[in-house]
Amino acid sequence: MYSCTPGNKSIVVDGCVYNFTVLKPSYGYLLNATLKLERENTMLKMENSKLKAKVEELNETVETLNGELEEYRKEVKRLGEKINELEAEKSSLVDEVNSLKKEIENLEMKKTTILNELNKMENLSYKMRIAVIFLSAFLFGSYLAVIRR
Repeated sequence: MYSCTPGNKSIVVDGCVYNFTVLKPSYGYLLNATLKLERENTMLKMENSKLKAKVEELNETVETLNGELEEYRKEVKRLGEKINELEAEKSSLVDEVNSLKKEIENLEMKKTTILNELNKMENLSYKMRIAVIFLSAFLFGSYLAVIRR
């Protein structure tokens, strides 16, 4: 390889040191520089190709993720609407339960009232039976008294 870059140079020949200045690059230097640049250019092209492939891959991933994101957004919206429906239904059911509880309380009060009335009627019926028995006994006693006379 040639290495003749511009600048001050020294060379030793047979024990003697010769100093000289290279003003222009030599053909060998230009050839080496060209080869070096071509290698670097080839490596950069390869790296650029790899990076383009990576960018394409990432763009596909971004498209896929955007599609998934849109699906998630739709799902979140659908679930939000479902939650609103369920909350409205829950509120309606809570109102219905409260209404039924009040109706049960009213029916319990009516049941208690009816049971009390039945109790009173049973007591009255019992008393009436006793009165009928006493009245029958009295009438029977009066009948016997009339017959004996």
